[in-house]
Amino acid sequence: SASIKQRCFLRVSILSMYNCYEAVVWLGSDKEETGKRPQNALLTTPSIIRTMIDNLFTVVFMFDQGRFLPNYVWFAKSSYRDAWEELQRYKKDLSQHHEYIAFFEEELNKYAVGLKEHLQVTDAEISNPSQLPRWPTISQALSRRHGHFRNLNHACRTFLVWLNDWSYREVSQIAHHSAWGVSKIGAFFLKESLGKDMRDRIEGDGIERFRSGQISNALATILCFASEINQYYDLDHDDGLRDIWSYLDSQNVTVIQEAWHVRYKQLLSPQPS
Repeated sequence: SASIKQRCFLRVSILSMYNCYEAVVWLGSDKEETGKRPQNALLTTPSIIRTMIDNLFTVVFMFDQGRFLPNYVWFAKSSYRDAWEELQRYKKDLSQHHEYIAFFEEELNKYAVGLKEHLQVTDAEISNPSQLPRWPTISQALSRRHGHFRNLNHACRTFLVWLNDWSYREVSQIAHHSAWGVSKIGAFFLKESLGKDMRDRIEGDGIERFRSGQISNALATILCFASEINQYYDLDHDDGLRDIWSYLDSQNVTVIQEAWHVRYKQLLSPQPS
């Protein structure tokens, strides 16, 4: 049923989000844990936050305008296409491993049976997976070329544009190891070869600014996520969430201020009866 699908999807999404958040808090801690946390562990947090933002995007996009079930069917169908394409790569590059290929073909067939039974996926779709639409990334969802942009609710689209242009873009630059991303973390890795004044700046204000930015980004993302779930399921935590948002807004945490004013101040406002 749709309710079971929602519960399964959300349970994985929530536990994944919380797991990532705990990892960021641990990696970003300023407490010494000799032998446990690697030196420069903090610098891995943008990649984890990128995963958190992808999770947030998927939930926002999945539930936009109450279209969970058709979007979930699309989501599941896209996973079948991905699995089928992975099998084609195995067949191409590992063709000599017949038992290996046979195992993955058998597993894909089992998956197809489940899709047909629970999601009304047709035999024609199963037989031609390359025609199944892919689940979009955040940038694809906002691309007019891919056609998803015009189907988004205006408020949802406005928020996702902000999320993509600021939070997601910043952590992705580091996660993708682009030139601009490397410039943001390179000094932390090269500090031992720099002069004492520069090294002291990096180990002092530099690392603390980076730590503050990453923790703030992770906190904003998990707060956005909690607010989305609260609203979709009418969990009646509006007052508590407003208090948290308002307090953090007053602390001049830029990413949280912007998320609050772009989406959640309106979303959590009392609605006229």
